[in-house]
Amino acid sequence: MKNFDLFDELCDEDYVWHIYVWHARASTIAHTEVCGLQNFKKAVSEFHMNNPDLEVVIEDMIAEQDRVAARYTLTSTKPYSDNKRQLRSAISIYRIENGKLAEEWLLDEEFRWP
Repeated sequence: MKNFDLFDELCDEDYVWHIYVWHARASTIAHTEVCGLQNFKKAVSEFHMNNPDLEVVIEDMIAEQDRVAARYTLTSTKPYSDNKRQLRSAISIYRIENGKLAEEWLLDEEFRWP
């Protein structure tokens, strides 16, 4: 069981999640925003429900002033993928305000099979 209530300690209640997903096959970028901590927790919870064996590995992390940047990979197995492991790379830039995460810009690529 994931502890999504930990976000209450880490994130501002007005947290904004800017999501950009690169779709290589279509050469397009999809953009959406999730506003508010409760909506963020719901979106992350749904992502984990759809990726129950999700593994995240932080490859790099850099911090300066009120920003933190992280490059990471995600792997999971989805039921409809014939149990093939999927690999995804992402970069997030976080803005810190009053000691809490206030905003995130996520550049993500669609899952691919290695």
